[in-house]
Amino acid sequence: HQVGKKHTLSLRVTYQSETVQNEGVGGTTLPEAGASASDHEAEIIYTQRTILSPKLINQVRRLYGQDRVPTVSVTRTPRIVVQDAFTGGGAQVDSVDTERHFTLNESLTWSAGKHLVKGGVIIPDWSWRGYTDRSNFGGTFSFASLDDYTAGKPYLFAQQQGDPALDLVQKIVSLYVQDEIAARKNLAVTMGLRYDWQNFYG
Repeated sequence: HQVGKKHTLSLRVTYQSETVQNEGVGGTTLPEAGASASDHEAEIIYTQRTILSPKLINQVRRLYGQDRVPTVSVTRTPRIVVQDAFTGGGAQVDSVDTERHFTLNESLTWSAGKHLVKGGVIIPDWSWRGYTDRSNFGGTFSFASLDDYTAGKPYLFAQQQGDPALDLVQKIVSLYVQDEIAARKNLAVTMGLRYDWQNFYG
């Protein structure tokens, strides 16, 4: 959208969704032991260009997005593994992967004579990430043979417990300033400073 002669605005919204059914099914793995996975991603991008004066221009680009990737077992029962026979019961692979992220690129450009000075702030990634893993929270019974399965005699039962959630925050910020000097008609020299910072998480 053009607002007068000095302001240009742009807004873009995107959304995409994908779903996969019956993951892990086939061979000796029964349909009941499959899982469904989906991916839902949305983004909003805002850009603005403002002519503050004949020699000074401000440009801004902001992005906000979120992504959610759940995986759900078709059957909510313990997993059953019978060696050399079949795998049934629940898939026991339930999980949710989420992310909310924000990016920013804002700059000021000033021109005067042979100089083109540009500076600004860049946030290439500021995100909140979460991962909840409930894999095998319902447990898995393992049988050595069909006879043991019929008799109800598993040789192993394994189950995961505890807090399945993990939350992280990623932060990356950059500041910069540069001066492009037109030394000659066919030669330009650029000098600048840049500072980058990011957090660390384990």
